[in-house]
Amino acid sequence: MNARLSESLGIAHLLMYGVMVLSALTLLVSVPRIAHAQQDLNMTIRSAILADPRASSMTPAQIDALVTALAKQAQTQGVTAHDIAWRPQVAGPSQFASASGADTCGSVPAFVCSLNQLLGFAGSNWWPPLALFTTLLLLVLITAVLIEHARKRPPKMPV
Repeated sequence: MNARLSESLGIAHLLMYGVMVLSALTLLVSVPRIAHAQQDLNMTIRSAILADPRASSMTPAQIDALVTALAKQAQTQGVTAHDIAWRPQVAGPSQFASASGADTCGSVPAFVCSLNQLLGFAGSNWWPPLALFTTLLLLVLITAVLIEHARKRPPKMPV
């Protein structure tokens, strides 16, 4: 009985370590992307401000403060640099076929972009498929532990 319990706990620990490793890998992948996205957002906001003729009367310190404030507000609202730089394109008669395949995801890989569109999400956000995949993986691991635990349970003795 103790051998079964220790083996079941060993599988649970192994699965927990697997989830921890996946979480660490997800964190390692997401941190550089978030830093890069923040830098892109700051540069896009700065270029939009400097494109305005009224910015010529502002000092560099004022522009820096404005960029910082706008970047914080854009980040809390989930606005990306791609959203700010996006401009509508008028499709001519010969462009109707290619307009449906326009790149709407920016620097996100095509697979993640198509998965986002398949799941009903739009834009360059790569968190929904990542969260769904992680949740699915966690549910599969929990189900495997439950099945393994049920198989190892000793049969009940009739009274």
